[in-house]
Amino acid sequence: MARELSIDALVGWINFTFMSTAQIKELALSLPDRERADLAQALWESLDSSFFPVSEEFLVELERRDKKISSGEVSCHTHEEVMAKARRVLGC
Repeated sequence: MARELSIDALVGWINFTFMSTAQIKELALSLPDRERADLAQALWESLDSSFFPVSEEFLVELERRDKKISSGEVSCHTHEEVMAKARRVLGC
């Protein structure tokens, strides 16, 4: 069964197909946080794994770190926390 598109959806699709990457980026950055996060995740997951070649050693290290975090053996800190501590230590 063919999917029917409304005129508005069709015009939107046509406009989107003729947008530059810069225009798409500008539009995407204007989305609310949750929608930007969803879009970012979808884009990231759409990349072919060969786009970011990783060594077996790196994958093993990632698994080791993930297990430590998941078990509670180590705790994580946000970027803001790390930067605040660095500023305190450096006296900035």
